[in-house]
Amino acid sequence: MKIRQFNILYYVLSILLYVLLTMFIKHASWAMFCFEMLYIAWIICSAFIIYHFQGKYGLKKEFVPKMKYEGINATFWLDEKNRKLAILCMGNPFRIRYIALEDIDKAEIEVVKPFQNKSGGQYAYGINLLLFIKGKKNLFGVNNDMNRGVWRTYVNMDKQGKKEQMEVQHFIEYLIYVKSTER
Repeated sequence: MKIRQFNILYYVLSILLYVLLTMFIKHASWAMFCFEMLYIAWIICSAFIIYHFQGKYGLKKEFVPKMKYEGINATFWLDEKNRKLAILCMGNPFRIRYIALEDIDKAEIEVVKPFQNKSGGQYAYGINLLLFIKGKKNLFGVNNDMNRGVWRTYVNMDKQGKKEQMEVQHFIEYLIYVKSTER
């Protein structure tokens, strides 16, 4: 099962609606300018706002999260009682996906292009969480070269990267433990 991490339809319809509104309202005014700026801000920020509220209030009542892990573009909740994993993606914040642990074939960490600099430090271009669900590979970013800003284009595996890699490893180990235990 491939998890849809980005909802392109929402963004295309939002931009199309903006274009249609500006075509029909031709006179320039401060009110129209303010409306356009607010609408552009909504298109940019709506995913973050919806993601925040879905993560806080969107879980089903019967879902009892025992563990939570937050990556760059997704949040994971693990329900030990119902043996399910809930996934909320930043690019598609309208739906929380619930996956039975039996459907998860494998979970692992991927260190993207590790390298060593001249002074001997260990670096990488990113860290990903790979979930194989019903045979399909799903990649979720944990840390990458873009979340540190434009000037720092790598992950220091001796410091922050090592800590984040251990957090992901702990989540994977707990996921495997819950999956392997009997009800």
